[in-house]
Amino acid sequence: FDNLELWTNAGFSEAAATDYLDAVLSTINHPNAVLDIRIPGAFEYLFALDTNISQALAGQIDAQTAMDQVAAAWEEITDRYGREEQLNQYRASLGLDPL
Repeated sequence: FDNLELWTNAGFSEAAATDYLDAVLSTINHPNAVLDIRIPGAFEYLFALDTNISQALAGQIDAQTAMDQVAAAWEEITDRYGREEQLNQYRASLGLDPL
């Protein structure tokens, strides 16, 4: 965030790089910010979501089917990792005490 040269070398103007980095910092430093989910299986949850949304957007399945399939996949992932453990891992990632 301190080296604008990396950004200008990548094609940003200095003003655009400054604006972009300020926006990113404002977002991640906001007191209500929640960054990428940091729990076991996070990639699996997002893969299931991305895959089904992509299929719906491509017209291969309808939106309801996509969301039903996401819900089923997320339930399976959560059950596999343990519902209480996932909740406590999520709470820990937010700096909260386990339940």
